[in-house]
Amino acid sequence: MKFIKIIPLLSIILGSQIQNNQAIIKSDEILEVLKKSPILTINANSNVIISMPSLDGTLKAFQMFYSPVMPHSLIKKYPGIKTYTGIGVVNPSERISVTFSENKIKGMILGNNGNVFIDHVKGSKNLYNISKREIGVPVSHDCIDCESIDIIERIEVKNSRTTRNFPSCVGEDEPCYVIGDTLVTFRFAGILTSEANNEIGGGNILGGLAWMNAMVNQVNLLWVRELSFRLELIEDSDLLIYTNDNPTPEDFTQFNMYDELPLVLNHLNETVGPGGYNAPIGLLNWEYGAVFNIGYSGGLAYVPGSTSANLPYYEIFNHEIGHNLGSSHNCTSEGGWRCTFGGTIMCSRSNTLSSSGGDQYSSHTIDIAIKYQQEMFGGNAYLYQRGFSRNSTDNLPPVVNLPFDFITIPMETPFVLEGSAEDENIASLTYSWEQNDITDVAFSPPAFPEDSGPLFCSVDPKLDGNIRYFPQMSSLLDNNYATGNIEKLPFAAREINMRLIVRDNDLFSGGVSYDNVILNVLEDAGPFRITSQSDVVTWEAGASETITWDVANTDNINGVNSPMVEIYLSIDGGDNFDIVLDAGTPNDGNEDIIVPIVPTSNECRIMVKSLNNVFFDINNSFFIINNPAIPQLDVDTSTIELNLPLDTLIAVEREILNSGDTGSILTYALDLDYEYNGDGFLSFDGQNDFVDLGSNLLSGSGNFSITLWFKTTHTNEVIIQQRNGGFNGEYQLNINGNGQLDFWTYRDGYRWSVLSQGLVNDGNWHHIVLVQDEIINGGRMYLDGLEVSNSSDGLVNLDGSIHSYLGADMRDNVNYFSGSIDAVGILSVALSSTTIESIYLGGKSFNLSYNHDGYSAANDLEAFYPVRLMSGTTLSDFSGNGHDGNISGADWDGDLVPVPDWLAVSDASSWLEAGESNQVNIEINTSGLEENLAYVGYLLILTDGDVTSIPIHLITSDGLDVDSFSLPNKINLYSSYPNPFNPLTTLHYDLREEVIINISIYDMMGRNIKTFINGPQSAGYKTIQWDATNNQGQPVSAGVYLYSIEAGDFRQTKKMVLLK
Repeated sequence: MKFIKIIPLLSIILGSQIQNNQAIIKSDEILEVLKKSPILTINANSNVIISMPSLDGTLKAFQMFYSPVMPHSLIKKYPGIKTYTGIGVVNPSERISVTFSENKIKGMILGNNGNVFIDHVKGSKNLYNISKREIGVPVSHDCIDCESIDIIERIEVKNSRTTRNFPSCVGEDEPCYVIGDTLVTFRFAGILTSEANNEIGGGNILGGLAWMNAMVNQVNLLWVRELSFRLELIEDSDLLIYTNDNPTPEDFTQFNMYDELPLVLNHLNETVGPGGYNAPIGLLNWEYGAVFNIGYSGGLAYVPGSTSANLPYYEIFNHEIGHNLGSSHNCTSEGGWRCTFGGTIMCSRSNTLSSSGGDQYSSHTIDIAIKYQQEMFGGNAYLYQRGFSRNSTDNLPPVVNLPFDFITIPMETPFVLEGSAEDENIASLTYSWEQNDITDVAFSPPAFPEDSGPLFCSVDPKLDGNIRYFPQMSSLLDNNYATGNIEKLPFAAREINMRLIVRDNDLFSGGVSYDNVILNVLEDAGPFRITSQSDVVTWEAGASETITWDVANTDNINGVNSPMVEIYLSIDGGDNFDIVLDAGTPNDGNEDIIVPIVPTSNECRIMVKSLNNVFFDINNSFFIINNPAIPQLDVDTSTIELNLPLDTLIAVEREILNSGDTGSILTYALDLDYEYNGDGFLSFDGQNDFVDLGSNLLSGSGNFSITLWFKTTHTNEVIIQQRNGGFNGEYQLNINGNGQLDFWTYRDGYRWSVLSQGLVNDGNWHHIVLVQDEIINGGRMYLDGLEVSNSSDGLVNLDGSIHSYLGADMRDNVNYFSGSIDAVGILSVALSSTTIESIYLGGKSFNLSYNHDGYSAANDLEAFYPVRLMSGTTLSDFSGNGHDGNISGADWDGDLVPVPDWLAVSDASSWLEAGESNQVNIEINTSGLEENLAYVGYLLILTDGDVTSIPIHLITSDGLDVDSFSLPNKINLYSSYPNPFNPLTTLHYDLREEVIINISIYDMMGRNIKTFINGPQSAGYKTIQWDATNNQGQPVSAGVYLYSIEAGDFRQTKKMVLLK
């Protein structure tokens, strides 16, 4: 498969928070790949994958499909306009729209943490904005879709329910109609004024029509996922694209949406034929229509209705057409149902938790849209709502499972809701909990009514959204029983209705379902509170301690009726309450527990939770558990000597034992290191070469260190910098005109700066370290292991959104570096003099990713760039933090011969009590190595700042010489190699005895693709090659696949990626 490289170029700041990255995208190369995409149909699969940039600087891979939104006649007339839709390879809940025209892209990623817009920069060839907002959307406009009066109601919705005020089929216990088994297509007639066209479409018919294609394809990402609806442009769409040569009709030159919306229906009827509201079913040419113009304050739509008037932006249009579907804002501060105060498209999408973006319809909007489509609400005037075409998809929506449908809880007490779902076809479901309550009291938080309306904001669907804490756990850990004005615990007797919404994210026809639970809040119970450990205390492992809590009448058999509680401990700062202190004890407000044998931690918290209910509390302070018992690592560190033929995979076991004091806990991590033959580095020619390391490497005014090796014979050149046009939060390291190292920082004026004394442009390798140190209110410079300069002129507060670069001043595109750079490290700590000396003495091959040889800052490593790949345009970050750099022009240099990672390690445990041991499997894979060569690697066992290494010496040859390897002593399934692969990969596994086994491959939907073995097999080291075909011998498409082994009671599954 051909991969397209996206090269992040620079970063600028719009306003104080919104970052607008820019990237070079070679659209012509992408189009050649995308032309091979299959059309998006039922159960379609694709072998076309492209990677596109996201806001954090990483690339996201998408499996692509051709998704035309024009009828065939327009496709023939405008063959240069192409629309494509993709689904995330790693995260199938994400999707992308890509539209091509005139060799330019307009794209949008509907992401798991907010949307990303990809827009061409006018006047450039291949430069694109990568932003949270489309080009032209005002950054200061926080609620651009929230015009206070942006609807004209056509019909008064009547209430047919007796106990609550939703209309029928809204807010029900389950959906009235199945969502996902039918794809409904609506024809769309979009008017683009010449004034808007000049701003966003290029000013001509082709550009304007391409923009309209992009808008429709983007909305389809949402509509298909939420409703199993889609839009398609009408036959005469080009007649509605206005230009300077074909001026905007007078109806739409007032630039006032209140005046222009009523004119949209008549203009469309006169220009392209009857459609929309009040059109006879036999004469419908279109179902929905809109005008896109400038000068509006947002958008305006009929609710329900067929037309809207919009500024030309996705987030406005998906809001206004939501009104057309029948949904009001439903905000608590307005009229309508008053069932939400934020977190959705229809009401304050940004008024939600920080991990959400709000680009989804609430379940109530979905309910009313499906109701109107199914029931053709309102008689003949609304026949268009039935849709132009309805195609069966055979997609059954998920089946939602909740542990109960009614439960009684105390007031002012945190609670947690959890559910699950099953789907016959889709494995990657997304979940969101949403409140399903209404109020007749208009309010804005924090003025919540006592007994009605929502208390909790809506949140985005997530893969792990089936569990939600109320309020979010981060608020509770800060001792807040509310999250701002968006999460409020019930504070009076009332009923709370909660709904778990599950989406299957099918790219062709999305399935959606939900189930409800009623929480009955009693005012004579609660608040339930832990009353002990409210301040920092220290517990000793093995000691007896007392936990107390205020039962608050939650044990009353005639009330909440929670006679038992369970008690949990977190030692990781509240991320996981996974240590059971008591699995069931009477809810009497007091329990003595034995402090478990755990590692020493100062980030401990306690949770007391009802055993048969959902309410809980956590204590008010982090506290300390001290374990004074000293662990002792006991492991055979003798060298593992291997003589193996090529294309062999075996496993070597070494036992790790904690032979320390009784009561001790040995915690360890495993890593690998290699000795490399030769030296690799990047060389820069002084002419347009640079490496973009991305954003968020260093931020704030705290300590940091920058370490790297370089050599040059030139002057007036930049080695590394974090700098842009904002002149704030920057640094730069350069070689000045005198051949000295010059480092400066800037934030509202120059801060600390240092200058080396001697010349460094002598053509030799030099090691440079820059340290910002809060203790001296400035920083220090070290050259070749020695401090050469320091300054106390003030700390710099770095702006993390600014990109860092090697080899040039990319703010001004000047002072390109001519020379070589290697082993760049970025750390969020002030390295000590002794540590810096250790790094220098270790040479360019010193590994910063683990603590060893006097170096102890691995936990503070932000990025590490040893030059090892020796090919491609990616400078890999070996810190594990994902800050890969993008190389532009610089060359791989040196005599280093790269080799594949021939070692892998797996371990079931990293926590051993005294006397416990664990077998570590060291996998050795000789595929891709050279014959008759020696290789050296190390298994690293990392324990509390120390490292223990086990050397592994491998010689590749024709023979096999491994002690005690006649037969495996356990069943193992190894990582496939290569992975990713194309067209062939090898699966390795071990059998310790003859056993009945099944080895099969599945796609991400859980469908069996290939079964290799289903029967008895003898013991030994086994291999199977997969040529990317299914059980029928047909090639399968690119994507992520699962391969599994079942042998007796042994079950194991791993993941691999097929590229084409």
